[in-house]
Amino acid sequence: MEWQRYLQQGRPRGGYGGARPYGVPQRSPYAAKPTYPMRVPPRPPLRAAAPQPPAFRRAPPQTLPARPPASAPYQPRASLPAQVPRGGAVVVRPKNLEELFLFHQKERSLADVCQRYAKLCVSSDFSSLLNVWTPEKPLDIPLNVTVPFVADPELTVPVPEPEPERPETEGRHFARVMLISSAKPEPKVEGNDKKEPVRTHLAKNVKFLVGKKTSGLFAIGGAWSATKDGGDPTTDKALIKTATRHCKEICGVDLSTCKTWTKFMEIHYTRPSGAKDRTVFFIPDLWNHITGDVKVHKQVQRQEQEVEEEVEVEISVDEGADAKKEGDEKKTKKIKKKVTTKKTVDTVVIRSMDLSLNGILEYDLQDKSEETAELSLFAESFNEMLSHKFALRILETLRKKKEDHDRITADQKRKRDADLAERTAKLAAEKEERETKRRKLEEEKKEETERRKKLEEEEKYLTEEQVKERRAKEAEEKKRKEDEERAKREAEAKAAKEAEEKRKKAAEEERERKEAEEKAKPTRTVVESTTTVDEAVLEPFLYFDRPLATGQQSGQLRREKLEEILHGLGDLNQREVNDLLVAAGMPRERPQSVLFYKTLATTTTVTTREVPKEVPAPAPEAAADETKTADGPEPAAAAADDPMEVDKEKADAK
Repeated sequence: MEWQRYLQQGRPRGGYGGARPYGVPQRSPYAAKPTYPMRVPPRPPLRAAAPQPPAFRRAPPQTLPARPPASAPYQPRASLPAQVPRGGAVVVRPKNLEELFLFHQKERSLADVCQRYAKLCVSSDFSSLLNVWTPEKPLDIPLNVTVPFVADPELTVPVPEPEPERPETEGRHFARVMLISSAKPEPKVEGNDKKEPVRTHLAKNVKFLVGKKTSGLFAIGGAWSATKDGGDPTTDKALIKTATRHCKEICGVDLSTCKTWTKFMEIHYTRPSGAKDRTVFFIPDLWNHITGDVKVHKQVQRQEQEVEEEVEVEISVDEGADAKKEGDEKKTKKIKKKVTTKKTVDTVVIRSMDLSLNGILEYDLQDKSEETAELSLFAESFNEMLSHKFALRILETLRKKKEDHDRITADQKRKRDADLAERTAKLAAEKEERETKRRKLEEEKKEETERRKKLEEEEKYLTEEQVKERRAKEAEEKKRKEDEERAKREAEAKAAKEAEEKRKKAAEEERERKEAEEKAKPTRTVVESTTTVDEAVLEPFLYFDRPLATGQQSGQLRREKLEEILHGLGDLNQREVNDLLVAAGMPRERPQSVLFYKTLATTTTVTTREVPKEVPAPAPEAAADETKTADGPEPAAAAADDPMEVDKEKADAK
């Protein structure tokens, strides 16, 4: 500082005649001298040299420093439950944002398919997937119609003749057909009405007819043929003919009677030669044209093979010369001999079977066949179509719940506001009454003070007797007023008591009148409560509630799962989703909360009805007393015969 340098140098700097600068306090001569920092840092103390090991000894091993802990793996920002303030509001982002996918996406590239279906082995020639079904026009496919597919082992169809090979540079068109059915409903067990039945998940009930060969499962169908199908393969009409032909050749089911063919999806490939291949999936309305069982054949390859068989051959037996002389008949015996013959053998190439949607979805990376991947893609698209359909119904249910919640909240707020206004008005009236009483008391006190002053002024000119007489009159007037007020209060209390007694008496009379009317009625009123469960509301929640290992569904959905369902529609923002879930009883502060969706589908109705009264049967003791009275002696005679009664009469006479 400036004043410290001034003291060190000992010469004046500024001021008058070497005086200390302005603002520097005068140091006391008895104060300790200030210490100033040294310009040269002190030299560290000398340390003894570390002892060196002898030359013939090996130095001790040096311990390596501990490796720092590995840093946490990188996580994208989208997966963090960040709360970002914008415009004064708090934006809550869902935790599983990276796992959210739209149920409907018209076209999906290779990257979309790989990201969405991690367990699917996609062909290297895969180009894109095109979903033909749209949310605006839902597919009219019944999910509760049963079309029984019966696989008869005796029924077979031969493998058709192979088509001539087409040039590799020419694109091919494939048609696949998915025959849908539903499992038969389980019979209801009598006597278990109170116990809730075990529900089978819809993904296990919906079944499709698929083919199976050595390479794996595949959707029934094949390539378009110009000679057998004709037409333009880019049109649906020609591909429907192709699907009908292949279905007849593979499983023996005739689809020529089906009139409505629903085009579901397309899969596009780009081959190494540059050819563009296309596979189209159709769903025919088989349920409208076939009423009985659908017999399913198996495709076999018939060919002749050399087979070794054991056959019985007769040979003659030579017993000697004497046997020949006695007769001309020769004795023979049968022996087994292996013979090579040609025989027609049927080798099963394709077996057809009905498989549930849940079973088709259980694929993994070991299924490397292109046809199996196509079947898996169809199952995923069909599952997403059902998910979109049921998500819309869940959204409708939650919106109705929010409307009811908003109406109840508005009614409660209106009632609270009315109660608050009433209490405020009552408090204001009480305050005004207290203020009025206070002002009245102050005025009376002021008047009384003025009157007393006036009386004191007047008493100065009165005699003592006149003063006593005046004060006696004042006391008598005061007592009269107090008596009048007391009598008024007593009369009011008596009137209030009489009114309360009158009200109680009227209520008692009304109760007795109702009891008398109820006793006089030949019937009695029974209150019944009926609980109904709306299956239409329950069904969409059941689809997203995957069954546990026991097969039973949990009956609840977590908030995170419902967020995923609602965001899968792609039409709602986070605020709208939060409002819907809060109205359903799942606040955002509790992300682990669950929704017991059966409560949304349950309605309780209370009804009353009149039933005839039952005449109560006489009690056993009363009946016994009546029987004893009827069969026994007269009361007087019975009393006369009783010795205790005789002793009592003698005592009374004495």
